[in-house]
Amino acid sequence: MWAPPPEPPCMKQAHCDSTSTCRDAHDGTRRCFCKSAFRWDAATGQCVKDLKKARRKHTLLVASTLDFGRPIEDVNLVAYIKRIVNEERLVDVIDPMIKKHATWFDIDAMKAFGFLAMSCLEERRENRPSMKEISEEIAYIMGIVATTAEDDLLS
Repeated sequence: MWAPPPEPPCMKQAHCDSTSTCRDAHDGTRRCFCKSAFRWDAATGQCVKDLKKARRKHTLLVASTLDFGRPIEDVNLVAYIKRIVNEERLVDVIDPMIKKHATWFDIDAMKAFGFLAMSCLEERRENRPSMKEISEEIAYIMGIVATTAEDDLLS
């Protein structure tokens, strides 16, 4: 039965190319194992770019909480929002186009959602709300918004 060839043997890093690292193998030998952005392709006998890993890495970068387009003290968006909340300026981060047409009640609802989001950013897990608590709080805020909107229509 045919078995795909394993990674090439090595004695030191100089025996491997730039896409691999010389490490101990499970069979007691040393082999050139592919670096994290690559995978072993037995058909070609070399490390090739792993597109799945590259996509995952890109996705993680897109979802990052860092914004390098901001001043240095505001690059970390979590730290920035925490500072804004501590300075009682949460309204300042609401999109101006939304604020333009919002009532004072709409602004209060947005602030309530902002404070709920802040509670989710607590560093210690036990200090963060559960998903059930979050969904209940969202339903509560939305209930107030719906009741107020209904009252406005009736008056």
